Amino acid sequence: MKNVDFKWLKIKLNLKQIIICFYILFFCTNYTYSQTDNGIVGKKTGNKWAFFDLKSKPLTPFIFDEIHQANVCSYEPNQWYKEDLRWFYKGLTVVEKDGKFAVLNEKMEYIVNWDTYKWISPLSIGGLMIVKQNNQFGLLNHQLKLVQFVKFDTISNLPARDHEQNFPSFWARKNGKYYIFDSLGNWKDGIEYDNIKILQANFYLVTKKGESWRIDRNGTKIIENFTVVRDDENGFVAKKSSKFGLVDNEGEIILPFEYEDIICEHLGNIFVKKSGKWGVVNDENQRLIPCKYDYIAFAWDEISENGRNYIVVQNDKFGKVTETGNEIFPCLYDGITTWVEYGPDGHYVKIGDKMGLIDYNGKVLIPVQYDKVGFIHGTSWAVVFDKGKMGLYNVKNKSFFLPLEYDFLYIDRDWIGLKKNKPTLILTYKDDIVNILDEKGKIVRSKVPKTEIKKLFAIDIDEQQYSPCSYETLLMMHNKTFQIPDCLLETLTKNNTPIESIYYKMGENE
Repeated sequence: MKNVDFKWLKIKLNLKQIIICFYILFFCTNYTYSQTDNGIVGKKTGNKWAFFDLKSKPLTPFIFDEIHQANVCSYEPNQWYKEDLRWFYKGLTVVEKDGKFAVLNEKMEYIVNWDTYKWISPLSIGGLMIVKQNNQFGLLNHQLKLVQFVKFDTISNLPARDHEQNFPSFWARKNGKYYIFDSLGNWKDGIEYDNIKILQANFYLVTKKGESWRIDRNGTKIIENFTVVRDDENGFVAKKSSKFGLVDNEGEIILPFEYEDIICEHLGNIFVKKSGKWGVVNDENQRLIPCKYDYIAFAWDEISENGRNYIVVQNDKFGKVTETGNEIFPCLYDGITTWVEYGPDGHYVKIGDKMGLIDYNGKVLIPVQYDKVGFIHGTSWAVVFDKGKMGLYNVKNKSFFLPLEYDFLYIDRDWIGLKKNKPTLILTYKDDIVNILDEKGKIVRSKVPKTEIKKLFAIDIDEQQYSPCSYETLLMMHNKTFQIPDCLLETLTKNNTPIESIYYKMGENE
């Protein structure tokens, strides 16, 4: 990492400024959480916590690494207020020190000693704690009774994520079987499930002997004439008579059971599949884009007055349409990104194994003829790679700022604006010669030794490697719309990994 020299600034402070600075310093080094309903305050100084009464009398020394508030789930209008978070729920709190856990009561007595359990979770709303010993888990209540013995491979608390669900339940696994415990730790339904999946609003999707159904947080089966497959942004994707529909938390139908698959995109519209092709509808089942595409993804451009735009695929070619299905540019690219991170308003695109840049409307900004294009954050420059060489392209002028002839280029600039007077420097490497240029392309230092470059920029020229495969793979994973690089295909083949496992797909069940 580059070494930076800091110079002290001389500042004259008046009395008011001194008081303000002291106030800020105090709150940067001391944290206090008050709990007026039981008269106990948790304070942190440095890296340690302690408990005090409301008159600042110490109740414990500063010895705790963490003091855990009870996991109280309150869904009143003031749910996030400090007074809803209690240190001593059911008169208990969990403390941590040197990797060990204990439980204190309000009298500062250790009612569960440090070496009793290897790990103790914060209390749930029912006063239960998940405890661990010998890599097994159990449930301990506020009366220090094990309501579930320490014999499970795992136990997890299902948090209350919906305003109507105030009492979280627990799920556990033992020897490949799954169990549901209610908020008091009771195994209420007495069923061993083959699998469970947590759904939104504290529902479970459970499976036993090939049959699946939805249950509530207490393990009660919900009687429905359809089967919930998974939850999604706008509700539950469900299946009935081999067709998919969309229902809300109460089981009310949002989309009828007429589709081959459904995916809710997080901005409100819904991807639907018919006759093997994908389209878009709204939550009233009104068609926005006809079902004629192999793939659809939200395009991260600016949402216009006409709505949002989508990346679409036909015959393995990528294009772009509006929310109403009007073509912005046709399906003619072999790969596209949904946006350009830290770059101009546009998309990286590929034709064959060559890459370029277009704007949101499809206008070419950088011709699609290079091995790689990477935009420089905060500038109009793009680093262009081709045939093992690098150049610097000015996107605004649509011309090369530095020709495509260098073995290595590096831009040294103030990326996040902390040092506004820091000049931008360009490091070039060609024919074993390192030069340093200013932002106008003028050489400020020539034939700089590599050892000095390493000290100045923390860069080892000889270790710089460009791998098109790694770059294209990153873009493909990040945007989910690039074709698979040939080098990655070779790797997948060697590892007997199906190509379909990483290629763009619509839906979890494909």
